[in-house]
Amino acid sequence: MSASAALASNGLNFSNNVIGAQSSPYTATTLAASAPVNAVTNFGMEIENASTFAIVRNDIDGVFSTGSNYYPTGIRVGANASGRIDANKIHGMYMSTGGWGAYGIHINGTATGVLIKNNFIYDIMTENYNATSNIYNAFGIRISSATTSTRILNNTINLFDTVTLNFTAGLLLAYVSQVHLKLV
Repeated sequence: MSASAALASNGLNFSNNVIGAQSSPYTATTLAASAPVNAVTNFGMEIENASTFAIVRNDIDGVFSTGSNYYPTGIRVGANASGRIDANKIHGMYMSTGGWGAYGIHINGTATGVLIKNNFIYDIMTENYNATSNIYNAFGIRISSATTSTRILNNTINLFDTVTLNFTAGLLLAYVSQVHLKLV
């Protein structure tokens, strides 16, 4: 699901969606074994150029990628976006080749006033291309671009599983770069 436009969209609301194959939920381990034809590739939800968006109470499961330029991501927020990501369940993210990263929530663009709260993020796995990288590992929440007034509150992140290749475990709960966090 993607919301992107040349001009800003106001008030977009994505609520109570099930994205992925919920009848037989995927885990990062089952995605690693074989990429099912009905799994979601690259992004569960992606939004940019939108103000006052709401991504609330969605269940995003089974996002994977085999390409080198895409990081499987549950929710990706791109440039010129502001809004809230609240009470989502994000799980079953897996990057299968090249050791690239996998993210639960990724702020990857200039964003202002994004509230990330009460999300449950788990079962995110990569092949761990580089144990110390802030790109090539599994992240529950990753903020990689300049952003202001971002608030991250009361999220539950459980990254587990065996990292199978290359280095020792490089699972990280969060990576934040160039961010001005608003403490509440």
